Amino acid sequence: MVVGVERHPNSHEALIFKTLAGRNAINLHPPTYATEVVVATDSADTLRRRFEALLARSDALPFGESAASLMPPPVVSGVAADPNSPRRALLIVGSPKTNSPSTSSVLGSYLLERLGDRGWETESLTLRASLRREEGEAALVASTDRAGLILLVFPLYADALPFLVTKALAVISAHRRASATPTPKRLVAIVNSGFPETHQNAVALAICQEFAAQSGLAWSGGLALGGGGMVGEQPLTVASARGYLSST
Repeated sequence: MVVGVERHPNSHEALIFKTLAGRNAINLHPPTYATEVVVATDSADTLRRRFEALLARSDALPFGESAASLMPPPVVSGVAADPNSPRRALLIVGSPKTNSPSTSSVLGSYLLERLGDRGWETESLTLRASLRREEGEAALVASTDRAGLILLVFPLYADALPFLVTKALAVISAHRRASATPTPKRLVAIVNSGFPETHQNAVALAICQEFAAQSGLAWSGGLALGGGGMVGEQPLTVASARGYLSST
């Protein structure tokens, strides 16, 4: 059994939590499984009734389409950006692989290059263990404050986000909540995994979309990439990578 606690009722957040819990339960091969989300303000009687029902319940595990249904829909093209938003993009690379190029860093660097070709100012930040200290949090907050567009690129970890990516989102969200007038910003997320099916990334992208909604960021879309390991460490500008991309 898995129980989540929300500060306030949020049906989309609860669905994401339940699906993520179920996806992790699949790997444990449980004879039965059930999950519930309660609200911190629920009364003791309400909680007792819901827990009693949970003990007697067996939920269906979220295979295939159940998880894929969380994939955020494509963002309508042609939507104008906020004219007051600076043309400065921040790439946040969330791969724990920091001693050599990762699929995430290769994808993100390629995107920054294309934005640079179109006159954007760009900045890149790779998440490291220093994020767990005040100076690391301050560096992240300063970088996000300068940007009008945040590009979050990371590998899939247990159907969700790597720890440092989750930590980074928590830091950004707290900073924006503490501001009386947080500046408008847009968020784009790119998640890659070793699975061939792109729908395996649906829960992770749904988490990013929900983060944007709760943090006052404009969700500008996401990209789910299957078979990410095939990108390797080579820049996407090399001839072999161009051939691979054009053939797929």
